[in-house]
Amino acid sequence: MFVNWKNTVLWANGIVWACLGFVAGIALVSWGNWQEKVFWLAALFLGAWAFAAWKGRSWRAGILAFAFFAPFLFLGIWHMDARTKEFFAFPSAGYFAQVYTGEVEVHGYVGDVRKETERNLQVRIDAKELYASKSPRGEEITGSILAFAPLGTRVAVGEYVAVRAKLTQPQPIETFDYPRYLASQGIGAVMFRAHIAALPSPAQSDIARTILAGIARMRVHAREILARYVGGVEGEVLIASSLGYPLSRDTQQLFSRAGVTHLVAISGMNIALVMSILSGVFITWGLRRQKSILLSLAGIVLFVFLVGLGASVVRAAIMGVILYAGSIVGRPLSMLRLLLYAASLMLFFNPFLLFGDVGFQLSFAAIGGIVLCAPYFDMQLSHIGAPAKDMDWYTRNTTLQTSALWRLVRQTTALSLAAILFTAPLGAYHFGVFSVVGIALNIIAVPLFPFVLILAFCAIALGSVMVPLGAPLAWVAWFLIFLLKEAAMFTDALPISSITFAAGQAWVLLGGYAFVAGFMIWLIRKGYNPLTASMRLFHET
Repeated sequence: MFVNWKNTVLWANGIVWACLGFVAGIALVSWGNWQEKVFWLAALFLGAWAFAAWKGRSWRAGILAFAFFAPFLFLGIWHMDARTKEFFAFPSAGYFAQVYTGEVEVHGYVGDVRKETERNLQVRIDAKELYASKSPRGEEITGSILAFAPLGTRVAVGEYVAVRAKLTQPQPIETFDYPRYLASQGIGAVMFRAHIAALPSPAQSDIARTILAGIARMRVHAREILARYVGGVEGEVLIASSLGYPLSRDTQQLFSRAGVTHLVAISGMNIALVMSILSGVFITWGLRRQKSILLSLAGIVLFVFLVGLGASVVRAAIMGVILYAGSIVGRPLSMLRLLLYAASLMLFFNPFLLFGDVGFQLSFAAIGGIVLCAPYFDMQLSHIGAPAKDMDWYTRNTTLQTSALWRLVRQTTALSLAAILFTAPLGAYHFGVFSVVGIALNIIAVPLFPFVLILAFCAIALGSVMVPLGAPLAWVAWFLIFLLKEAAMFTDALPISSITFAAGQAWVLLGGYAFVAGFMIWLIRKGYNPLTASMRLFHET
């Protein structure tokens, strides 16, 4: 028989090639007019066939891979093209932004309070009805709108409101493709200098929105508790890292230059830390590893709702769930496959994420780095305190190595270093900044930050019972953040703390990942097996 279609390995590999083809098709359309890229289309076909033939050591493997890759490549092309047309078709917000040029009134729900700047409040509105001079009775409108309201505007997530302003299409900001970024968030239009007023909720009750509104009030209450304890930059960082509120521009730039923004804002690293903390607590209580991880996943779902259900938070949570789902299975190879499956699934629902949201790229790069490279850093750190004669890949003999505290410090540091290694080229490409001191500062900061999160959550819990009870814990968290802030300010003042260059330089991206690839090849030639090592690390974690 030419092909055994009952072979499960065949179908498993076929699904991988199908996902790769689907993502490649979306990338071709996102890059521009795919019909003009015949050369790249042919290169994708030839590359897929050649790699599969080399991997399978036969031309038959190449043909089978091509049979899965090619149709899903065109499926990805069709899907991206169809979603782009749908995004600007009637009755979407993108369509009405092209049709109406005057002032309109949009009725809808407050989906998210995105950011509060020095000049305005940015609110995402999930639109339902549109009223204008051409349609005084109202028209149905779908999609989301980003409203820029004056400072002092009071809104709550889940509230039904009326927004009055001019409906416009978003425009690019210098080299930043702002329309594509907003499209990745489901936003098709913007309203500047918008007046927002509360309206009575529609007669039809929406249980989901009622629940979200209740969670939003819990979030505001938690923020008020922490704000009573800690103020200044330290309070801002404590609230941002634990509850997902945005940082001010100056604070964000300071920690960005220091290379620790992923710690002080909700990101995949925070999700991983929260999951590590929860699973560690449950294991300490005597639960089995798999049960503790399942309970940790439930805790992450609650945490995501608590910090506001932002797109970046949901994406980071999905990445964290994938990471720990692989540890339940106990197969790092499955984690890499799950990573590809998750990317394909997310792009199926929102293909604009691939090039419209830098965070999408960074999240997958970070988790890929953690799976492939974190075990190496963990093994190197495990040698600290070990006798020289026992310095092998997995030495765990001394009191230091068996300490739960040292294990937490070691593993969180390894996770951070691996994530930084794989995301640094992308960050330098998109933002034009490479932090020279970022790795050194992360080695100090990452082990401290789990304690900041633990202290913040405990302070909120105790403060909800009686306000003075949480104050001592919040003050300790303030001190740890104060140390981080001072370290960031010190490194920022150094002559060469960061390297800046023009954003969007292809040589930065290619050179950075060429270095990463060379580093991984060097490790493998030294006998390091990332899949086997990952199995050991995630089993312990």
